[in-house]
Amino acid sequence: MSAFSLTVANGIARVVFDLPGEKVNKFSAAVMAELSDVLGRLEREADLKVVVFSSGKPGMFIAGADIKDLEAIATEAEALDKAHAGQRLFQRVADLKAITIAVIDGPCLGGGMEFALACDWRIASDEDKTILGLPEVSLGIIPGWGGTQRLPRLIGIRASLDLILAGKTVPARKALKLGMVDRLIPRAFLADGVDRMVLAFKDGTSPTRPVVSGGWLMEGNPLGRLLLFRTARSLLLKKTRGLMPAPMVALEVIRDTCGMPLNRGIEVEAERFATLAPTPACKNLIACFFANEATKKDAVEAKPRTVTRAGVLGAGVMGGGIAWACAHKGITVRMKDLAWEAIAKGLHTADDYNRQLSKLRKLTPGQANVDLHRITGTIDWSGFATVDVVIEAVVEDLKIKQKVLADLEGHVRDDVVIATNTSSLSVAAMASALKHPERFAGMHFFNPVNRMPLVEVVAGPATSPETVATVSALARKLGKTPIVVKDCPGFLVNR
Repeated sequence: MSAFSLTVANGIARVVFDLPGEKVNKFSAAVMAELSDVLGRLEREADLKVVVFSSGKPGMFIAGADIKDLEAIATEAEALDKAHAGQRLFQRVADLKAITIAVIDGPCLGGGMEFALACDWRIASDEDKTILGLPEVSLGIIPGWGGTQRLPRLIGIRASLDLILAGKTVPARKALKLGMVDRLIPRAFLADGVDRMVLAFKDGTSPTRPVVSGGWLMEGNPLGRLLLFRTARSLLLKKTRGLMPAPMVALEVIRDTCGMPLNRGIEVEAERFATLAPTPACKNLIACFFANEATKKDAVEAKPRTVTRAGVLGAGVMGGGIAWACAHKGITVRMKDLAWEAIAKGLHTADDYNRQLSKLRKLTPGQANVDLHRITGTIDWSGFATVDVVIEAVVEDLKIKQKVLADLEGHVRDDVVIATNTSSLSVAAMASALKHPERFAGMHFFNPVNRMPLVEVVAGPATSPETVATVSALARKLGKTPIVVKDCPGFLVNR
């Protein structure tokens, strides 16, 4: 089956990317060859006015290049050939005489972002799952299909360095402010919005692009650029301690090609990409990526329960942090402690985390207010009859935890998953106080909750696969990386 479908009518071409048998669209060697054929057909269309590239997978544009192809690169020569092939292909997109529009609904990452950058216009859906970025450094490489050249030309050097050197992804609204996309349309109206723009282009009307504020003082003169690159290098060395080569190479490529014609810049990009792709650092980071993906597949062997309401026992620093993590991801939280003063401290912790995000402009005051109002407090068991999961985070004392858990069991549904945020106590010993130990597991967060990405999911002797799957899925929903371990002294990290 074909990965692309092409229709042409009345001067308008529509290309739909829908990779058969896959949940995501990605650029493999075979897909790139097929895209080349599609572009050949478009290049032969004499009266073509507009080309619309979209995805046939709802909520998924293009996840990037096929990482298995990257993993298979063994030599610099192979890497250089791969970079050149992608660059030539995307340049053909940029050289199409018709106006090209990328319709981005869902993730647009890596090679997918580089493809979108080769288009004339980018329209994105206003959805939480629509994220954009060039995260290649997380795999030990740099963007190799024109990303280091087209992104700085589009949004400026400073904003590009911020994204590329850290491998950041940004939501659609942020992408609009940066100038990465030209229009933001709610998904329900996306098709109509695209059609209106297509008709405008066909009729010879050119829609205006949003005005993006630039950093001319820093980027518009040689001295400013010199200071910008020196500052970026200093911050990068401080963060990586020189142990990650890819971000430094990305910085050097953007610095060295600044002001170069595009054709010369992408050649430098290809050569530097080729020095990274065959290295052990790249291969090890790819192995980490596949290991992380494997944890997601392990969790679906048993079907996880849906969690929309959570209970948190204990409103200390950890309890308040866990409540914040849930609320920040849209989960309603009921937090319980022995006194209202403790509840107030837990809310203060959540509010402090929101303030930190607001200060970094990663959260608006309105969003922070909504998140905080998802958390309510109690000093009795009111509200716990409707929760889907309870996370216990009381003092690290086995007898106290056993008493709290035994008491809890009489106030929740029989199917509620119960987790303990213990760092060292035996999950089996705590489970002995429960009538239904199969629904009990460890869920060890690390302090501070808002910054530490790891969560240990601890399976006791009686813990059911469904419970492990639910706790793991919840951790991922909270933006954490879960690792499943057996009940043993110290678990993994402390051991």
